[in-house]
Amino acid sequence: MTLVTDTGEKIASSHTHEVRLVSNTEFGERFAFDMNALNPRDVTLFVRVFQKHHVHKRENLGWFAIGAKNNGEEERSHWNEMLQAQGQEITRWHVLNENVT
Repeated sequence: MTLVTDTGEKIASSHTHEVRLVSNTEFGERFAFDMNALNPRDVTLFVRVFQKHHVHKRENLGWFAIGAKNNGEEERSHWNEMLQAQGQEITRWHVLNENVT
């Protein structure tokens, strides 16, 4: 996942740990980005999901984006709920888009 400004400048990125030989992976990982100097209405979080087949071959399974440049109404709703949560954890499932960004 990558956090970017509304102009496309990369602010931060993070990755999950690789999980091997599991067909229904649930990561349960939490990610935190320092946004004290940023306006949350001016950033977008892009999430891409990959499946690793061999040592160096990865398949892009899809992506979604939440923030200033949401890719759908569900993502817009999730972002707005997070902005109003005042530090409370907000979790949701998202549908992955197949087209590559």
